[in-house]
Amino acid sequence: AMMADATMVKDRIYYGPALFWRGEIAYRNEKYDAAIDFFTSYLNANTRPLGEASTSNALYSLGYAYFEKEEYNKAQSYFEKLRTGSPDISSILRREIMLLSADCSFMLKETGKAKSIYNAVYQEGGNGADYALFQLSLIEGIKSPEGKIKLLKEAENKFPASDYRALIFMELADTYLSEEKYESAIPYLKRIPQLVNKDDDMIPDALLKLGIAYYNLDQSENAIDKFR
Repeated sequence: AMMADATMVKDRIYYGPALFWRGEIAYRNEKYDAAIDFFTSYLNANTRPLGEASTSNALYSLGYAYFEKEEYNKAQSYFEKLRTGSPDISSILRREIMLLSADCSFMLKETGKAKSIYNAVYQEGGNGADYALFQLSLIEGIKSPEGKIKLLKEAENKFPASDYRALIFMELADTYLSEEKYESAIPYLKRIPQLVNKDDDMIPDALLKLGIAYYNLDQSENAIDKFR
């Protein structure tokens, strides 16, 4: 009987974490529905944390699985549960969750809500502040190209080492092109190839737009060179 009891205890200890890890494997294989089932079962099993298998990690992965499925309302509910109910998460993770929650609002076209969260992250500085400012510029661009350019220039100057630098430059160039300010777009388009990998889709995109800018400035020699 003692052996049977020990086996039951062991099963109880490992049953929950096994569900968690099956969820992780399904998630990594992009099987989001299966991942959601496993993580939900894990949370319902109410087991003690074991290594990575914990309530906060399950909530995070559930939010991400719904985000990947473009079910932003559900994703946001898990991110918010994690943000408000898990005092033990690190400040970096808390900030990442705030940004994910803002991204959900952004995708749901709740721009006011998204803007206030991005703004909070940006004002706080540190991790994710560059991304928050980039997203704020996109929201600003909905009503004001000038406002968008101002925020993108602020991001350019404030975050010289940002991973989003190529995206910032492309958005600046796109906004200048749409405003027919071709001269202003050119320097940004020229710098994009140095900021990304050689096989990045942004390079042909930037060169095409560079050709369009030169063509509109009637520098067709330069434009033809870009298309060669």
